[in-house]
Amino acid sequence: MQSQPKTSKEILDAIDYGVRLGAARALAQHKKDGRSIVVSKDGKVVHIPPEEILIPEEFKDLVDKNG
Repeated sequence: MQSQPKTSKEILDAIDYGVRLGAARALAQHKKDGRSIVVSKDGKVVHIPPEEILIPEEFKDLVDKNG
């Protein structure tokens, strides 16, 4: 667990980390449940099947342990 942020930069960094962690958890859950995700690529809607969903390296250990 991270310590309480004190500066504006630390607060923004904590928010950014939380958003990225939430996204990684959502990706991991979709992959685990066998559900695809939908993204925009070059202005087009693209479906990514669960077997091709990539979890960011930074969060792999966290989402593997906590789901």
